Amino acid sequence: MENITSEAIDRRLHMLAEPDYAAFSAKLIPNLNRPLLGVRIPQLRQLAKALLRENPNVATGEAFTHLSHENIALHGFVLGYARMDYALWEPRVAQLVPLLDNWALCDMTCASLTLIRRHRSEGWRFLQSYLRSSDEFGQRFGVVMLMDHFLTDEWADRVLEAFVLVRPAGYYAAMAVGWALQAAFIRWPRRVFPLLSEAQVCEESRKMARKKLLESRRTPNEWRMRIKILEI
Repeated sequence: MENITSEAIDRRLHMLAEPDYAAFSAKLIPNLNRPLLGVRIPQLRQLAKALLRENPNVATGEAFTHLSHENIALHGFVLGYARMDYALWEPRVAQLVPLLDNWALCDMTCASLTLIRRHRSEGWRFLQSYLRSSDEFGQRFGVVMLMDHFLTDEWADRVLEAFVLVRPAGYYAAMAVGWALQAAFIRWPRRVFPLLSEAQVCEESRKMARKKLLESRRTPNEWRMRIKILEI
């Protein structure tokens, strides 16, 4: 089994690139710090699975250059699909997090990191430093990971308390808290409703949560008027 080189990965990404799609996507992602090639997400996911089939060790190696938006996204998908011991997986995720410097990279990576669901106790400890981080996207990473993987009855009290205690380090962190409160409300409306007007929660986050709840078809009709009243 041959090692997969960083040059080979970048060649495959460039073969999938669509300049028109890159131009469209760039308009949706402010403050891009790296080139965006224009590779569609389903193709990135397929490539991640293909790389792991060709060489499972790609997840633990140094084959990613991180020179493009898609290279970082691909690395996140590989870590999401790889079969690894949690003890090996966590430090590799920690190395990737500082590169997740826009909402798109952060959110698609978080959604893929499902291994944490089988190790929630260790994962909870891992995420605490991100929730307290002064880095906007590091903090968003912590919040979105809780939203994606910890909204269970067993973890409800701890997760809701964490959302209340977050002091957003920037706009995208505040928006993540609002999004997370909306997702939590769908599961536990009576428990989350007081937080939509709770002064301890960042006002920007509360407004975001209420807006998303009023826009969502999943919000029960009996709660809509009560949420609308909070907007007055």
